[in-house]
Amino acid sequence: MAALRTAHPAVLRGALRLYIRAPGPPASAVGLRRVSDAAPQDQTGVPSESTEEYKFVERLVPPSRVPAPPPRAGPSPSGWTPPADAPPPLAYTVRRSRMHNIPVYTDTTHGSRRTTLVRKVEGDIWALERDVKQHLKEVMGTEPPTQVNEVTMTLKVKGHVDSAVLCVSVLVTPGTCCLSKEYELQSGRCCPMCHEGSVVKRDCTPQSGTRCVPCVDGTYMDQPNGLNKCFPCSSCDQGTSIIS
Repeated sequence: MAALRTAHPAVLRGALRLYIRAPGPPASAVGLRRVSDAAPQDQTGVPSESTEEYKFVERLVPPSRVPAPPPRAGPSPSGWTPPADAPPPLAYTVRRSRMHNIPVYTDTTHGSRRTTLVRKVEGDIWALERDVKQHLKEVMGTEPPTQVNEVTMTLKVKGHVDSAVLCVSVLVTPGTCCLSKEYELQSGRCCPMCHEGSVVKRDCTPQSGTRCVPCVDGTYMDQPNGLNKCFPCSSCDQGTSIIS
């Protein structure tokens, strides 16, 4: 066994010399080649980007946003208000969520601590805080505490006042938030309507309410309104009368 182990390297060397010296066809003739003679790598197999077939990939990728709803002239039956074509010239903007809703949320922590959050604020968030405080003071009579987070661009208001804050947010993305007996100005402010028999002479201001004026002879107004003119009365022909 030991003799085979010592003779094994010598046998291999001898067989290798015999193979090199043995006559015969060259290595290339029998399909053999040295390692150094290997063919260069094929450079034609470089992958290329195909944009035509990417449409099949897009169908597998979930959408990041709900498709835009059809245009509407006013609020939907559910109360959802569509965004305006162009935002008003304000120092701040509140971007809608991917569900196309105004990002105003309520939260309750520690069992009874209620807060209202306004998220996705862009621009001057301190100007939004001032507008929210002023509006809540007009609606509630008091000014609730607020907190601004400039890192997350979030405004926090104490209490569940989302319905009142939404009116301020609606001014950012305009819509209607006035009550049933109020009318909306172009600036977004809500003013009390005038009673039957009268129309608006001057719109309300932060310091005063709506100033109304009675209808003159030959005109009428049979409903609460925010109009500037009364309706003209219809004259009956001679010999006819209105039967109620």
